Amino acid sequence: MVEKSNSIRLIHMGRIPGWQTQAVYHTVAELMTEETPDTIIISQPSDTYVCLGYHQKLDHVFDRKACEEKGIPILRRKVGGGGTYLDSNQLFYQCVFHKNGVPANSDKVYEQMLTPVVNTLKRFFDVKAELVGSHEVEMNGKRVAGIGGGQIGDASIVVGNILFDFDFDTMASMWSVPNEQ
Repeated sequence: MVEKSNSIRLIHMGRIPGWQTQAVYHTVAELMTEETPDTIIISQPSDTYVCLGYHQKLDHVFDRKACEEKGIPILRRKVGGGGTYLDSNQLFYQCVFHKNGVPANSDKVYEQMLTPVVNTLKRFFDVKAELVGSHEVEMNGKRVAGIGGGQIGDASIVVGNILFDFDFDTMASMWSVPNEQ
């Protein structure tokens, strides 16, 4: 067995197309071995898109026709979490760690990977952020980050975003809302 370093690799992708924000962490996860360094990827999408969680059904989450009319692509990530509206006003962090280096309990994995996010918001942005439960980053009682996670191969993954601004009207027009009969 090869001894693994405790250092964490940081990959800063900058502003890249939305599909690449998903493809990069998927690829790092798929190539993960015991020798691969645990990795945090930082990126920002250059375009707007919506993204389905792994187990979600498209037509139960997004209005396909509205997305097509607005030219907004629909992507699916290989980890869980809810449907999300993503644009250039968000910063993504994707934590890809070998499964042997994280707790077996998924709540503890989220707590381990999200506590540094909360601490960063407090220290560098002077924001009164807190981790609520194990999955939500909140500020003044309001959610300020979308969180998802799961496993791909030997990798345990937690992904999230920090919202700088939010286009509520465009986001609301993308959701599939059932007709009341």
